[in-house]
Amino acid sequence: MAKVAGVSKGAVSYALNGKAGVSERTRERILEIAAQMGRHPSSAARPLSGGRAGVIGLVVDRPARVLGIEPFFKQLISGAEAGLAATGTGLLLRATEDVEAEEVAYRRWRAERRVDGVLLVDLREDDPRLGLLGELGLPAAVVGHATGTPAVPSMWPDDGGAVRGTLEHLAAMEHHKIARVAGPAHFVHDRELAVVLVTRHVLSQPSRHPPHAAGMPTHAGASGVPI
Repeated sequence: MAKVAGVSKGAVSYALNGKAGVSERTRERILEIAAQMGRHPSSAARPLSGGRAGVIGLVVDRPARVLGIEPFFKQLISGAEAGLAATGTGLLLRATEDVEAEEVAYRRWRAERRVDGVLLVDLREDDPRLGLLGELGLPAAVVGHATGTPAVPSMWPDDGGAVRGTLEHLAAMEHHKIARVAGPAHFVHDRELAVVLVTRHVLSQPSRHPPHAAGMPTHAGASGVPI
């Protein structure tokens, strides 16, 4: 391959493993020749040589049996797979039973260079995982509203807008006592949704809005709000 490309064997290695040391033009020519010869870099050997693993990790702190029935995670995994596939990047999924097991997975992935970065879900208040990933030097992107952490990119849907739209629709149908099944209060997204309920209640009931009306939950359960 080096002979055909007119470069050194080292340049071929750099190009195939995504390492610096060759120009982009040379890299593209080598990759094109490799494809024509049916040669592809080993995804297993690439991280050992210091190159990219070509994989993004996702740890979900849920029992594996739950993932198949939670619509959010089904759509998240499907969307991540589709987006990453377009760049030739794989998705490594791991289900854990608790936060400690999740942290062990991050440490192992980093030590073995299994992933180039991770998607972080279920952001918590003062989330210790952010500090751990920073300590490990493992890049991360948060699926959620990572306020106060400018160094960590985040992406999130407009859940508040969806809740407000739902409440307005239910109110228009003359449903005035709405219940919401809440998750653990230490999840940032769950607390933000609770704030939306409080705000919606105060705006619609300015003369009577007891603090418990929106039921800011302290644990998984249900909360109600008159609208």
